[in-house]
Amino acid sequence: MGTIFVDNLEPQSGTSLTLGASGDSISLASGATQSGFGKIGQVLNTVHNTQKSTTSTSYVDMGMSLAITPTSTSSKILVQVHLNGAFINTSSSEGIQTRLQVTPSGGSAATIAVYNGYGLQGEANSGSATISGSTLHSPSSTSEQTYKIQLRSKNGNTVILGQASWNIFNRARYPDNGMSRNARFVVRKKGTTISLFVNGTLRSTTPDCIFSGETEGIMYLGTRDNGQRAINGTLSNLDIWHLALTDEQIQSLGVA
Repeated sequence: MGTIFVDNLEPQSGTSLTLGASGDSISLASGATQSGFGKIGQVLNTVHNTQKSTTSTSYVDMGMSLAITPTSTSSKILVQVHLNGAFINTSSSEGIQTRLQVTPSGGSAATIAVYNGYGLQGEANSGSATISGSTLHSPSSTSEQTYKIQLRSKNGNTVILGQASWNIFNRARYPDNGMSRNARFVVRKKGTTISLFVNGTLRSTTPDCIFSGETEGIMYLGTRDNGQRAINGTLSNLDIWHLALTDEQIQSLGVA
C-alpha cells in the first residue's frame, strides 16, 4: 500500500470530483477528522410504555423526554415521534392533541411541532389513533437540548396515550364482499410493528401498541376489551409461535 501526499484535489475538468469506484469504501484513519461533509453524529431513542391520561384542555407532560447535545452550532436535529396506540375516550374524531417541546440547557421551553390525533373508529364515546411526526430542529447551539412530549384534550373529555388494548383487526374487514367463509388470520409482532395477514396476504400494519413487553396484560381475541366490535363468527385452532414468522412462512400456512 502506497501513500500520496497532497494539499488539494481538483477535478481535471468540470466541477465534479470522484473518489474511488463503485463498491469501494473510503474511510478516515483513526483520530482523523473531516469538514465540509454532512454526517450523522448521534442516534438516540427513548421508549415510554406508561399510560398517561388527562382531561385538561391545557398541555401536560406525558413523561416522555430525551436529551441530546449538538456537536456544533450548525448541527441539525431530526426528531421522529411515534405515539403508538393513542386512545381517545370521546365521540369527537379529533379529541387529542400533542406537541413537541424543546428546552435548551439553562433556557426556556419552546414548542417546535404540534401533532393531532384523529380517531380511527366510530363507536360512541371511543376512538383510537396512532400519532406520528418528524421535525427538523436547528438549535444553533452546543448546549444540551431536551425534547419532550405533552398532550391535551381538545374538548375536555378523557384522552389517553399508550392504550394497550387496541385492536388492529378493525383495520381489515373480512370478507370484503360480506359473504361468510373461513379464513386464517395471523398476527405477527416483528420489532416495533404489528402486522395482520389474512390467508397469507398482508392486510394491515400498525406500530406496536398491543404488546408492550407487559407480563400481566390481557390480550383479547375476537373482541375489544369492552366487548364491542366482536367478530360475527367463531374462532378455532389457535396457534402461538415463539418467534416472528417470515412472510414466506406465513404464506406457506395456506388458507383456512
